[in-house]
Amino acid sequence: MSAAWLEVNPSIQSHHLGFRCVYDQPPFRILPWDAFLGRTTTVRGGVYQVGIPPEARVTYFVTKIPQDAELPIQRLVRSTEQFANSVRVDRCEVSREDYAEFLNDPLVNMGLYRNTDEPSGHSYEPLYWDAQKERLEYPVTGVSWWSADAFARWSGGRLPTAEEWRAVAAGPEGRLYPWGDIYESGFAASGDDETGKLVVCDDENIDETTTGIRHLAGNVSEWTRSVTVDRGAITMWVQGGNWMLPGVVTGQTIFGRKVTLNHRSETIGFRVVYD
Repeated sequence: MSAAWLEVNPSIQSHHLGFRCVYDQPPFRILPWDAFLGRTTTVRGGVYQVGIPPEARVTYFVTKIPQDAELPIQRLVRSTEQFANSVRVDRCEVSREDYAEFLNDPLVNMGLYRNTDEPSGHSYEPLYWDAQKERLEYPVTGVSWWSADAFARWSGGRLPTAEEWRAVAAGPEGRLYPWGDIYESGFAASGDDETGKLVVCDDENIDETTTGIRHLAGNVSEWTRSVTVDRGAITMWVQGGNWMLPGVVTGQTIFGRKVTLNHRSETIGFRVVYD
C-alpha cells in the first residue's frame, strides 16, 4: 500500500470510496469472487504427449478431417506440449446461467473487463440469446473471442492457450482422446449421425479426462488465447470437436482450427482456467 491517505467522516457515502478486507487467517468459506473455483480441477504443469501414436494409421485419420479444418499433417503425429505451472481448469464449459450473470453485471456494461483491443461497440450478447436462456443449464454458444475473453477476466481467470488445452485433454498418459485411444460413436457429443445434439455437463457419455474434465472431444468447440496470422488476418485457435462434427478426428486431443475473433457460432463455446 502507498503512503497516500485521507481523513474522511465515517458517515460519508461516495462513489469515490470503497474498501478491502485483510485476514489474519484464511477465510473459512468460499468468497463470492471464488465461486467459480469450486467447479474446477487442478492440472499439474509438465510435459505432455499429444497426437496420434506412431503405430496408428495416419492416412485413415487424414481422410476423416473436415475440409475446412486446415490441420497440417505434422500436427497429427505424436509430439509434446508443456506448461510450467499448475492451473485450475473448468470441469465443464461455461454455462448459459453463468454467462447471464456476466451480462447482468453493471461493471461489465461499463467496460471494466473489455480487452484493450476490443472493437468499439462490440456486443457481448450471444447469437440466439433469447432461445438459449430457455435452457440455462446448457453451455453458452454463439460468443465471439472478445466475449469469451471478457467473461474469463470477469470470473478471475483467463482462456487457456492451445498448448494448455491439448495437454489437459491428452493428460500425462498422452491419450489420443480424452478418455483413451479408442473411439466409438456415442463416446462424445459429436455429429456422427443425425442425432447429434448439445448436452449438459453431466451427460452420460464418456467424454471425460482421468482428472474429471468433461467434453473436450465434443459438445462445443472451445476458444483459446493462442493467436496466429492466416493470410494477413489475425485468427485464434479453437480446440476440440463439437456436436455437429464427426468425432473420430475432431474429438482427438490434438484437433484444432483457426477462427477469426469476431466469429460467432452455435458450435463454439469456451471454458476458463485459473492460475
